[in-house]
Amino acid sequence: LSATTIAQAAGVWPITVTNPDGQSVTSATAVFTVEEAPAIAAVSPLAGVKEGGTEVTLTGSGFQTGAQVLFGALDGTNVTVSSSTTLTVTAPAHDVGLVPVTVRNPDGQSVTVNRAYQYVEAPTLLSVNPAGGDVAGGESVHLLGAGFASGATVAFGGVAATDVTFLTSGELLAVAPPHDPGAVDVTVTSQGLTLTLTGAYTYSRG
Repeated sequence: LSATTIAQAAGVWPITVTNPDGQSVTSATAVFTVEEAPAIAAVSPLAGVKEGGTEVTLTGSGFQTGAQVLFGALDGTNVTVSSSTTLTVTAPAHDVGLVPVTVRNPDGQSVTVNRAYQYVEAPTLLSVNPAGGDVAGGESVHLLGAGFASGATVAFGGVAATDVTFLTSGELLAVAPPHDPGAVDVTVTSQGLTLTLTGAYTYSRG
């Protein structure tokens, strides 16, 4: 005989056959295992360059060893399921834009989160102007490059700029925070990607 399963909670369930005359049997060995359907709670980072190669971590539940991960319709590579709640995958190359992320378990169950990951042009940070200012901070600094997005953040020597203004995809304006004297790295974080110019800004007294 054959039967179609009903919706059921995850777990191991005994199988019982009952005849029309009321006689039945339940087997201790013939059991049916219901696996938990996968669920995605978070994707990190939320963006990566269109060339692919970004390592992405998915957290959630119900992930199975051998799971397939799709970015849009394209397969991610190097899928590693650390546990039922965490997996990592390398994003494939894709056109710029937002794509859904799908996890498909070997048992056929899957989950898709729409607009979960964004492909972006690779940003670049080329220069800062001026290249230095007072230790008290307050200097307005132009950061020039490409691929910047609204909401980008800037740091000088690990200290967040007190104000950042998005001007264009190639220019940001940031107010330098106070810092000890010396040359510091300038970093821009945009769409989950961090760019660094080593020793690009020098603090001095007076």
